[in-house]
Amino acid sequence: MAEYLSIKTIPCRMNEGISLPVVFSMIKDSFSILFHVVKADAIIYGGGSLIHDLTRYNLPFLYFWHMVAKILRKKVYYANMGVGPLRTKTGKQLSRYFLKKADGVFVRDERGLKICKDLGICNAVLVCDAAFAVTDISPNKNDLLAHLGLEERNYACVTVSGWFESSNFWDRKHIDFKMQTEKLAQEIKEFYKIINKKLVFVPTVTYDIKLLETLKDLLEDCDCIIIPPNYGCVEMAEIIANSYLLFGIRMHSIIFAARRATPFISLIYDEKVQQVLHFLDMEAYACTIGQASPEKVANITQNVIDHYTEIQNKLKTKADAARIKALECLNKIRSDLEAI
Repeated sequence: MAEYLSIKTIPCRMNEGISLPVVFSMIKDSFSILFHVVKADAIIYGGGSLIHDLTRYNLPFLYFWHMVAKILRKKVYYANMGVGPLRTKTGKQLSRYFLKKADGVFVRDERGLKICKDLGICNAVLVCDAAFAVTDISPNKNDLLAHLGLEERNYACVTVSGWFESSNFWDRKHIDFKMQTEKLAQEIKEFYKIINKKLVFVPTVTYDIKLLETLKDLLEDCDCIIIPPNYGCVEMAEIIANSYLLFGIRMHSIIFAARRATPFISLIYDEKVQQVLHFLDMEAYACTIGQASPEKVANITQNVIDHYTEIQNKLKTKADAARIKALECLNKIRSDLEAI
């Protein structure tokens, strides 16, 4: 977003549950938010699955600052937003009231649009995830790959979810994932047998590092590495984009691959991944984590290889369309702010 708008980014710890560090962080962040809202022309809530009532504090925190911004006569936008689930009466009422009063509500998938329409939020517009708008190619690509001992299109990437299915997120600290981990290791092993290329484990989310380390130990017969933990999104995106194939669970790893027409298989851990696959017309090359098996992963992988060039062409077309949709939101906000 910073490529298109002059913005000040203020991170908030919205999806970590309630704890003293999180409460302290939210209080501390509030001073920074107030300072910047007073100075700004608009407040933009951007990216991620923020509009949900899975926690009691999420929506009140967001909508409180929406209210403050409006009192200060600032514009309020929800940019490339994931919406849902909204399961409680209070969550639906708050969202209906505040989103209707927003200057722009841009949702990233059809599920979010349907939730908005069902609530009577008629100003909601369907766009795409903001990650599709990024097209920069790292000038240090060759150095990056060489540092890891990789050759372009001669390795495969793997991303995972540390809690496997999204429904496990809030209870993840109390769940023993040993059986799921061993099953996933067998599925990755079948993937490796078919492609016969080095595996590069990419922790696009910090939570996933521990699982990747365990998988690496279980896959001692496979040639695999984990990228350094200090690598940022730009480096991770470049590594995924230049791979031969992605074994993708995390949504943004799939987007990183699609942006550069890199074929992938996917194990679906969350509805938002299903939505991206639907847009990219890649559902035939995916299955849910619960439905996955070594045999099914092997079949999907072989299917991707058999249709490799066809998939590349499709992803290029779909990613170009997604970029245009993602930019609709940013262009609208920029146009509004330039008119102030």
